[in-house]
This record gives sequence, structure tokens and C-alpha cells, in this order.
Amino acid sequence: MAEAGFPEVNTKLWAGFFAPAATPPAIAKKLEVSLQRAIRDPDVSAKLRAMAVNPGGTPSDAFRRMIDADIESYVHVVKAANLTFE
Repeated sequence: MAEAGFPEVNTKLWAGFFAPAATPPAIAKKLEVSLQRAIRDPDVSAKLRAMAVNPGGTPSDAFRRMIDADIESYVHVVKAANLTFE
């Protein structure tokens, strides 16, 4: 964004895996461990990097905090622009 003339805008792109809210904690943890193992696999990691993806494998609690922080950072933008969503 700085190169586009908006140095004050701090954006980052991320992707993640989500499970339904009612997923039992033991199942969610098993999914998290399996996904982290897959991301750490050298072949998977190399293929992700070849697509310009930085494989993170952030634990679910840290990922939730990151999402919450992103939401909080955009609340003022939505309010200032008087945006509404359906």
C-alpha cells in the first residue's frame, strides 16, 4: 500500500482453516495438529512457497487473536465510511 501512495495503510493477506463453532474441542485440536504437520512437511512447504505463500501454521488461539485484532483495526474504517453490510 505504501508503494501505491498509502503509507498509513497497513494490510496483510492471510488464509486459514475454520471449523464449525460446534466442533468438539478434541476434534478441533486433532485438525489443528494435522494441519500444522502438513504445513511443516518439506514438500508441502516448498509447494506453498513456490506459490508465494509463507506457510505459517499459527496455533488456533493465536490465529483467533489475529482475526480479532484485524476486526478491531477495521471497525473505525467501516464506521468512518458509513458502510453497511447485508
